[in-house]
Amino acid sequence: MKRISTIILLNVLLASVAFADVFTAGEKVYFSTENNSWWANDGAKLTAYFFNAPGDDAWAGVEATLEEGTLYSIAAPGTNGKTWANIIFVRKADNAASLTDWADVWNQTADIAAQTGEVCFYISEIKDGNNNFTGTWGEKPNGGDNPPPPPPAEVIDATENDLQKNIVIGVTKPAEWAEIYVYFWATGTNGYIKPIEYEGVYACGFDFDEVNIIFLSQSSFPSETPANEDEAKAKLGKQTINIEGIVESGCYEVVDATYEEGDSDWGKRRINSAAECPFVIPTPPPPPPAAVGSTKDSGINVWVEGNSLKISTETAAQVEIFSVTGQKVFAGTADKTCSVELKRGVYLLKINNLIYKTVIN
Repeated sequence: MKRISTIILLNVLLASVAFADVFTAGEKVYFSTENNSWWANDGAKLTAYFFNAPGDDAWAGVEATLEEGTLYSIAAPGTNGKTWANIIFVRKADNAASLTDWADVWNQTADIAAQTGEVCFYISEIKDGNNNFTGTWGEKPNGGDNPPPPPPAEVIDATENDLQKNIVIGVTKPAEWAEIYVYFWATGTNGYIKPIEYEGVYACGFDFDEVNIIFLSQSSFPSETPANEDEAKAKLGKQTINIEGIVESGCYEVVDATYEEGDSDWGKRRINSAAECPFVIPTPPPPPPAAVGSTKDSGINVWVEGNSLKISTETAAQVEIFSVTGQKVFAGTADKTCSVELKRGVYLLKINNLIYKTVIN
């Protein structure tokens, strides 16, 4: 791919650009793929090209460093004191032989004027008239200098116990996929899970408040990049698009990929919206004790106020709350008082050795 530049050399502009921001050699320049995370897919090599004017330019010469999440950094090239007025962020092929030329470029941004300070360039999905990606400078996320979480050592096998976690995800496996895996990422962690099967639905659980996932036909990302529609259909269709910001349990269906020119998810499987999982996880709630004590005898009072379950005890007590399907939704200690926000439904409470049943309307 040839670089398409929009540099215009006009002597009358020299005075005005003299006071513009510049990158200094060795300075970290931050950019984010938050708005198009696919830039990091398929083993792509992310790098950058710096320039002032034709003949006064240089490649970073290295791949960008993943700082955290979708935040990357790359050092400005050059000897001590060298400055650069512009940058182009570049996405090169996984098998690119060199990071110092325009060969094997998959994607690039437009020419971007330097901006310094605690800022980050957020690459968008919007393209300019030259088919190059645009974006905006914004505040750099906190913690950007922290190293990324380590890659998972191995695939985690889901178990029945995992299905009692905070978020339970199910999926119907496409018939042509021999296996199905889940890639997940959340704050500070990521990994691959092999879900457990229940009645044709494959499920796994997460103890996060929010999680992002991708369903795959293998325990790694497909590395093929299609050159045309036929190659896309033959080589891809082996992973879904990103499913981000999941906060509730639900089941998904993997459906056919779409192949539309210019689509950033070309060749990736789509998913139908989450629905209630069509099975009940066969893990019963804890059995009640031989004799259920009364609030009068135990010094325990339980009542409901709106969506809050209120508990008062004479002494500190261990509290566990289960849904009717056996999923633990709360565990903690009631130190004289305790209040737990719950969704509508029927719940079983285990307080020390006593069992109570309550309804949130």
